[in-house]
Parts: sequence; structure tokens; C-alpha cells
Amino acid sequence: MRFFLLASLSLFTSQAAATPLVVDKRQGGLGGVVGNLLNSGYGKVPDIPGASPRKVELQNRTPQVQEAKTVKIRYGPYKVPNMGHKGAGGSGTLFNYPDMKIERPCEGECVLLGISAGLEYANGSDANTASGMWLHHMVAFTVGENRMDPTCVGKTSLPHMVIGSDASRSERFFSSGNERSQARFNPPWVKDSIMGYYLLPTDKFAFIVDLMNQNMEDKTVYMTMTYDYVPGRPAGIDNIKAIWLDAAQCGTSEIPPRSQDGAYSVKYGWTANIDGDILGAGAHVHDGGTHLTLKVDGNQICDAVATYGTGGGGMGGAAGGMGGGAMATAKPGPAGANPTEHITAMSSCNGDKLGVKKLVKGQRWELEGFYDYTKHPGMKHANGKQENVMAISIMYIKNPKV
Repeated sequence: MRFFLLASLSLFTSQAAATPLVVDKRQGGLGGVVGNLLNSGYGKVPDIPGASPRKVELQNRTPQVQEAKTVKIRYGPYKVPNMGHKGAGGSGTLFNYPDMKIERPCEGECVLLGISAGLEYANGSDANTASGMWLHHMVAFTVGENRMDPTCVGKTSLPHMVIGSDASRSERFFSSGNERSQARFNPPWVKDSIMGYYLLPTDKFAFIVDLMNQNMEDKTVYMTMTYDYVPGRPAGIDNIKAIWLDAAQCGTSEIPPRSQDGAYSVKYGWTANIDGDILGAGAHVHDGGTHLTLKVDGNQICDAVATYGTGGGGMGGAAGGMGGGAMATAKPGPAGANPTEHITAMSSCNGDKLGVKKLVKGQRWELEGFYDYTKHPGMKHANGKQENVMAISIMYIKNPKV
């Protein structure tokens, strides 16, 4: 069973006195301790001599904004254990590693227009399943005094704690899995405005990085983020914000399966504490999942359906409601333990497919993820037991008002 952050904290409190730690000085506080405790000997390492440049400018991916820029930044590098090394996240895993030393694509005041994640070797070549490497998942946070994560504020939130913050002064704004989709903050179905994610001069970035290595030797890789942005705060660009709905909200994002066979569902409820115009909502479930629904005040407004195929290995489906940004993909296990078909895509709800256009304080939201192992086998551990599951929806809103 994969534990995640709750296990990391319990391990820290029970074993810290008995286990001497050498904390990476680049990572401070609780995040540094947790990252080193769960990934002893692995994680962020010094730059590799002769590696490709850390930052390169690319062709503008948002041509409707002429002054926009596109830049790719490499983070890490991160040393990932081999399949013979079994840690907190299983074999060959750099497990939910917090990185609080993250370079922003732009300084001062600026606006993000889009973002996508990737994984590369030192020479710039793609690190993907063909060479046994997985960008299992990453989560991006903005940390600042004016930041707030609506679904976790006022609660103990483990993801925020592990980056040394809390939900009243940091927020999740993007995530990706091995599908590496681009989150477009100006999707084609929105034609009447330009939108972006405002960054303030004092905002800082932090990541949680989870990587998998299916090889029998350690690998060192760089995670990449490609950003589309415009300097300053041009007139006419509306601000956006991510709303993270999760069946294991403010905790692990992973839930033990309710059953080892047959059908079941997992739920989460939230009372809205913020207003805004809803742009779209995406969904994420693991293999065995059939669909995910959203209800507002008892009325279903979204039904995101999983598509299965033989391409790829256990893709979890996009969780970003605006053209990308998925959460964790299901990890491949021992040979013979897992299905031959995996989720290759997941529909999203936007435009006419979304049954409500406004997020209003006091609305009662309910997320429900559905699993049916008779229709689609789930991912299993070596002992034949079903792996943990997820049910996540990331919704983007325009012009948020707290």
C-alpha cells in the first residue's frame, strides 16, 4: 500500500529519534525532513556537468497574445532509485518529494497563460516509459500571503504542510501525470476574453514531485515545466483560480478500495467559500474507474467518463478542466498483476457540457468517483490486492472573489 504524506508524518514522529538524517540543505523545514526520510539517498542532487541549459525560450504557444513569451525551465536534477530499491512508495520510486527551491518563469508581476510538465535526461532527451521512466505525478503550489486553497483552508492539509506552508497562504494551481498535457488557460471554447493566472512579485513556487524508474539501475532526470506568460499585468486579462476537489481532500489523494471486486464509489462534499465564473472541470480516476460526477445542490452538472485502451501504461486521465493538468497515473506493478487495458483518456466538462456556470458561496458540491472491477480490472499489488484509488476533479474559475 502506498502511504503518501500521512505516512510520512507518522514515520517522522515515530522514527526521527532513532534514525539519523542527513537533510538536503537546499530543502528547509518539514519538507526537507520528510523528503529525505522517505527517500533516503535519493532526491535532488547537484547539476550534471555538460547538461542541457536550464532555461530556454521557445516559440510563443499563445499567439492570440502577441506579447506573450514561452519558456522551458529544468528542475532538479532528481536521482530516482532502481526497481531493486523498495521505499515508502514502492519499488523504484522517488516518493512525493517536496522541492521548495523552484525558479519562477518571470519575476515581479506577470500572468501565466498556460503550463505543461515533462521529464528529461541530462542531454535533453525525453525520459518516458520507452526508457522505463515515469512522471508519475507532480503538484505545483503558489506560496504567498495573498494565496488561499479554498477546499482546504481552515483544515490541516498534509500537502501544504509538506512544502512548509498551509492552505491559508498557499494554493495548488497545476498538476500533471505522465500524460504531460498542456493546461491552456485560454481554451478554444472561451472566445470572449483572455485569461491568466496572476503572479505577484512576492509569490514563490513549490513542487511535490513523484517519479518512477522501471530500470535496474538508478536514474537521474530533470523535470521540465514549459510556461506561457506575459510580463506585467496587461489590461483585459481576467484572473483565474484552481479549485481542487478530491475524495481524499487535504490528505493523501489516495483511498483504500472499498471492495476488492465488483462496484463501489467514493465521495467528497464541499460547501463553496468563494465566488467565480466556472470555466471547466476535469476528472481523474485510476484503472477500474468508470466515471466521475459532480453535483451542485443535489443536481448533477458533470459526468466525466473514462476511456480504456491498450496504449500507454495506466494513464490516469486528465484532471485539469482547461485542456490538461492531470494528477497521478497508476503505477505499473509486477508482471501479470495488472490489466492489459488502461485509462487512456477522460472526458471533461466545459461549455455546454457543464450544467452550472457560476460558483457561488454556500453551494453544496459533491464529487463522486465510480469504480467497477467487473467492467475494468484495477491495478493490483504483487499480493493480488487492489491498489489505492483516487477521485479528483480540478475546476478553474474566472474572476475569483473570496
